[in-house]
Amino acid sequence: MAFLDINNLIIDNVVIQDRIDYKDKVLVIGDHDIIKKMFMVLSGINKGKGMVKSNNQDVFDNSDYFKERVLIDFSKRYITTLRKDTIIDAFKSKFQIDIDIEKFIRHINVFYIRKEAIFDVKYNFTPLGNTLLNYSMFDSINLENCFILNGTYQIEDFALKKGIIKGILDKAKTALVESNDLMVGEGFDYVLFVNKNKIDKINLKDEVLLINSDNIKDALYSFNGYTITKDNYTKEELKTLHKEKIVYKRLRLIDVISRMGDNHEKK
Repeated sequence: MAFLDINNLIIDNVVIQDRIDYKDKVLVIGDHDIIKKMFMVLSGINKGKGMVKSNNQDVFDNSDYFKERVLIDFSKRYITTLRKDTIIDAFKSKFQIDIDIEKFIRHINVFYIRKEAIFDVKYNFTPLGNTLLNYSMFDSINLENCFILNGTYQIEDFALKKGIIKGILDKAKTALVESNDLMVGEGFDYVLFVNKNKIDKINLKDEVLLINSDNIKDALYSFNGYTITKDNYTKEELKTLHKEKIVYKRLRLIDVISRMGDNHEKK
C-alpha cells in the first residue's frame, strides 16, 4: 500500500515520479536545498508543482495526513529547556502531539545531554547535543511515518551516527531520512541520490558500478577518490574506462556500503 504516490512533482529542475510504500525505509542523500524543498512538499506543508497523494488524498494541508506523519530537522532548535512540564505543554500546544516524557528523559540520561548544554536563562545546547535532543524527541512521540532532515547533523563519531540511524529505523514504520554519509545506509531499502538535475532511486540490492576515479559523468556519489554510478554503461563506455586505466567493479549497492564501513573501521 502506498504511503506516497508522487506524480510529476517538479522541484527546481528535478522531476520526481515515485511511489513510497508503507514500511519503506529510504536514505536521501545529495543536494540539501532540493531535499528540503522536496520534504516540505511531501510532508504536506508546501504546495508542489505536480501531485502528491497519500491514501488517494492530496497531502497538502491535509489534517488527516498530518496526524500520521512527522517532519523533523535535526539541525533545528525545538527545545530550550529540559523541564518536563514545559516540554509536555509545548508539544500539545505547538505540535498537537503527545510525548512519552519518561522515555524522553531516559534518552537525555543515556546520551548525557546535559553535558552538551550551556546553562543560561535558556539551555543553549551544542550542535551535537541539539541533534541528540531532537533524536530523543522523535523517538518519544507517537508518530511512526517520518521525514527527517539532517539526520546525522554534527555527529562525528561513526558508531554514534550508526546508532542514531538504527534507532530511527527501529522506531519508524515509514522513513525518509536525509544524511550526508552513505556509510549509514545499510539498514535502508532504497537510496535516493539527489542532485540539481535529477533523482536516482537505487534499491540496496541493485548493482552499481564502483569506479576508482572521482572524475566520472553521472556520478551518484563520490568518496575518497571513488565514484558510484548506475550500472548502465555501454560496452564501448566500459572499454573506454579500461583504455584510460580506470578500474571498475560491478557490486550491489549494499556491498559497496558495507565495504565503505569496513574501510572506515580499519582506519
